Amino acid sequence: MSNMKRWLKARGIPYSSLAAMLGQTTANVSNKINGITPWQQKDLLKINEEYGLSADFVINLPQTAQEMGVLKKALDCSPEPVCAITK
Repeated sequence: MSNMKRWLKARGIPYSSLAAMLGQTTANVSNKINGITPWQQKDLLKINEEYGLSADFVINLPQTAQEMGVLKKALDCSPEPVCAITK
C-alpha cells in the first residue's frame, strides 16, 4: 500500500478531497496514489503546502535502512533491474 493511500485512509480524507485540492479528477488522483500515473512536481508542491508531506513520502521513496538495502540490491542487480524481485 502506498504511503499516500495509508496516510489518507488514516485521516479519513477521501480521494475526492485531495483531487479537489489539486484541481484534478478523482480518477486521476486515484491513478497517482496507486502508482499507475506518476506524480507531477506541481502536485508534490501543492501537497507539501497543504499537508506538509515531503515529495519523498508521496512518491514512496524508501524510508528505512532496510528498505534502502532492498532498493540498493535491486538496483545493483544486472543485467535486469527486476532480477532481485524475481529471485
